[in-house]
Amino acid sequence: MRILDLCCGAGLAAIGYHEAIPSSHVVGWDIENMMNAYPFQFMQGNAFDLDYEYLSQFDLIHISPPCQRYSKATPRHLKNGHPHLIPNALRLAYASGKKFVVENVPGSTAYLRPTFKLVLGGKVRFFHANFEVSDQSWQGSNIMSSCYSSKKDVFETWGIPSRYSLSMADIRQGIPPRMTMHIAKAFMSTWQR
Repeated sequence: MRILDLCCGAGLAAIGYHEAIPSSHVVGWDIENMMNAYPFQFMQGNAFDLDYEYLSQFDLIHISPPCQRYSKATPRHLKNGHPHLIPNALRLAYASGKKFVVENVPGSTAYLRPTFKLVLGGKVRFFHANFEVSDQSWQGSNIMSSCYSSKKDVFETWGIPSRYSLSMADIRQGIPPRMTMHIAKAFMSTWQR
């Protein structure tokens, strides 16, 4: 099983996929150099420059375009200074012909056209996938409000094994691995049909 993680950041989404599918080979791409943070094979470059021959090597493609343009945390006067990448992500995903998931924040829904929503503590994420995934909500640490008891508590409730070395800054920017574990299980049910 080969999983492509585009706009990967520090790799929280990838951790969830790999935990749910331990035999998977995960490759992450980011325009920023995440070599020292990303826990799997990492390639630096613009994910939107990848060709379809490359994409065809993978069974599942996960895309998390930068969210600053859509985020409520970004001041309104600065939003237009950030790239509008969701349309490109959806085009790339559909054109790949592969199973895919595109993720983003609540302010992105007009562009993302979500097919499901996942919530963990105070972290809400919307997803557009070309396979069925159910909505899900879990109790957990709300690290965006600093209302969590410890980093250990965050690792436990978010589904991050202690063997991964991640800073709280990396975690705040990422998708809880518990969410991508849920997606991976739904993907595997389509894979086995």
